[in-house]
Amino acid sequence: MTQLNIRVPNDIRPLYANFAVLDTTRDEVIIAFCCAEGGVERPEAQLVQKIVMTPANLKNLHASIGELLEKHQMRHGPLG
Repeated sequence: MTQLNIRVPNDIRPLYANFAVLDTTRDEVIIAFCCAEGGVERPEAQLVQKIVMTPANLKNLHASIGELLEKHQMRHGPLG
C-alpha cells in the first residue's frame, strides 16, 4: 500500500456527531453528520458536517470501517 501524506490545515478542529443521516443518488452518497440535543421533550439536531462521495468510495470506506470496528473490539471488548 502506498503511503499518503495528509496535510492538515491549522484551523481544522474535531467535530462531535452522535448520529448520521444517509442518502443516495445514482452517482453520489451523502452522509450528513449531526449532533442531537434536547432529549425527548424538545428533540433538536444541528448539522455538523456533510460528506458527499461516490458509491465506489463508500464501498472502500465501508471496508475500512469494518476493519476499524474489528480492531476496536479486539482491543476494548465486544460491543453490546
